[in-house]
Amino acid sequence: MASKKDNKKAPKNVPEKINVEALLGEGAETLDDAAEIEILDPAEGLSAAAAAGTVSEDALAAANAEKEKYYDLWLRSRADFENLKKRVDRERMDERTQAAATLIQEILPVVDNLERALAGAQTDDPFHEGVSLIHRQLKETLLTAGLEPIDALGASFDPLFHEAVATERTDRFEPNRVLEEIQKGYTYKGKVLRPSLVRVSARPLESSEKEPAGHNAEVEEI
Repeated sequence: MASKKDNKKAPKNVPEKINVEALLGEGAETLDDAAEIEILDPAEGLSAAAAAGTVSEDALAAANAEKEKYYDLWLRSRADFENLKKRVDRERMDERTQAAATLIQEILPVVDNLERALAGAQTDDPFHEGVSLIHRQLKETLLTAGLEPIDALGASFDPLFHEAVATERTDRFEPNRVLEEIQKGYTYKGKVLRPSLVRVSARPLESSEKEPAGHNAEVEEI
């Protein structure tokens, strides 16, 4: 049987036809087809088979449709896997960030106590120098980890970053101005870890407004 693709060079060491009788011996007598089978080009797949007449056009169309179906399913599965991987990585990062934030929040009281010790010691005291060194090293380590102090003094009161614990009625500053930072606040990775405790200015009372007896008109605790 002559090859239908005589002008195409067969791959090396691959015959264009197989002699069935030589391959099967006596079993070849039960075959109804020709004694020789043509080897199709595997690169052409079902299209080559259809061109050779061994596969119908309907079967080829059905196979191509099924191929497109499974290819689409593979693309969807791959996209779902990539989304799952991203979500898992994001959740792991959030867990690490939350764990670090919890640890830093527990260290902040130590920083506060060091600052109180520095405020109460003489600057020329060796104790002050030692505590200052420890405070500076600890603060630098926390800043490197992502901790940032909130600049509250003199800023407008912002409930997202400040917590007012007292107000002072004064005409020297506009209302809702931070007059004193009682406890420093911090953010970590862009989120408020601890708000600043502050004293805020308030407008003075008008002469027509009366204060209760024994009430301090200058400073009010909240």
